[in-house]
Amino acid sequence: MSSHNGFSRRTFLAGSAAATAVFLSAARAYGRKSSNEFRFAKVGCGGMGGGDLNSTVAAGGKLVAMCDVDDAKAKGTYNKHPDVPKFKDYRVMLDKMDKEIDGVVISTPDHTHTVVALDAMKRGKHVYVQKPAPLKSVS
Repeated sequence: MSSHNGFSRRTFLAGSAAATAVFLSAARAYGRKSSNEFRFAKVGCGGMGGGDLNSTVAAGGKLVAMCDVDDAKAKGTYNKHPDVPKFKDYRVMLDKMDKEIDGVVISTPDHTHTVVALDAMKRGKHVYVQKPAPLKSVS
């Protein structure tokens, strides 16, 4: 099924998976020297965030922390990873888990992407941001 802006959900998901693979490759190339393991934190675990988390793990990433303000939306993802530390505030997560995090995968609502990404980058973390697709104007 094609959307009004010219690409399908399948195309979007394939692009997201490819971006995740590139993200992990770059993180490994420029990341920690002592290990090939890429340790990431996830901000926004419900909905599309669960898919991004699964893609990052499938590409070889190791989930070390999760953050979501809505426990109900994140419940399914939280249940799949019961031993991973969970946080409601990404800033607390970044403070407490700083040394264990190589990068942050962000899948939050549109109005919060930038703030979370900038905070993570200021701490020297690699960042993958789930951003909205541009829409064509309806005329």
